[in-house]
Amino acid sequence: ILIKVTEACFNVGKPLWFSRTIELADKIIDYAADNSIEYAEAYHFKGISIHKEKSVLTEEMIKERLAILEKAYSVVFQLPESIKSNRLLGRIMNSYGGQKIIAKSPDIKKEGIELLENRIKIDNDKNINDLKGLALTHGMIGRYYLYNINDIKLAEKHFQEDLNICEKIGDIDGASQMTSNLGKCSLDKKDYKSAIGFYKKSYNYTKKMDGSGLMNIIFSHKGLLDTYSKMNKEDLDQEDILKWGDRLVDKIKILDEQNIIKSEDLKVWKQNFKGNWITELEKMIK
Repeated sequence: ILIKVTEACFNVGKPLWFSRTIELADKIIDYAADNSIEYAEAYHFKGISIHKEKSVLTEEMIKERLAILEKAYSVVFQLPESIKSNRLLGRIMNSYGGQKIIAKSPDIKKEGIELLENRIKIDNDKNINDLKGLALTHGMIGRYYLYNINDIKLAEKHFQEDLNICEKIGDIDGASQMTSNLGKCSLDKKDYKSAIGFYKKSYNYTKKMDGSGLMNIIFSHKGLLDTYSKMNKEDLDQEDILKWGDRLVDKIKILDEQNIIKSEDLKVWKQNFKGNWITELEKMIK
């Protein structure tokens, strides 16, 4: 029961509740049998909750998380095989690998990507059947290849795998994120027509979401405007740009988060676009 309460606290997704998650996880660690599945679950919840309220993690914070998740991984890895322990193994591999790939050390990053790729193999070998978890794995691997080593082909492969799963299980949020990521891949390849298509598809997914899709809307709009800014001026659809620019400003106002658009983004857009939305963004950024 305490594990379920701990999970419920974590799923609230608020700083106060992350602190409560850690408190409950510590209680489970104190009372659970060493090297039991509850012991591993408690360390996992503690590892993914610590510093969760921070928007930027320092290297020391990442190391602290890794130390806790390493404990969870070492415990779950030696548990007798069962559907429950295998699924927990998959979740912990995602968390542990995902933390490793954001560390500064190239060696730790490499360990992280190997862990995530092995998680896919284990999913197939042990029939974990955790499609949501598998989608997350593909998404993390795709981001690693795109943003760390600029391997667009591999990034696209994993983003597409993630998207396929999201569409299969009805994960609209995930599908919106993956189409934006595929848009970024197309943008980097200078395939502007495909990039525009992906960003518009990402936005269309958000129409099926509630207010939780606001960040996805903003990222799809930013990506589309970035794409238009790279194109020849004679190929630009100025009416479309104005529509997307106005809507971007409206959504940023709702979110009340001006740091999403950087001054260097605005500088490029000003060179290519016109409209009151540019002036509005200038005021917001200043």
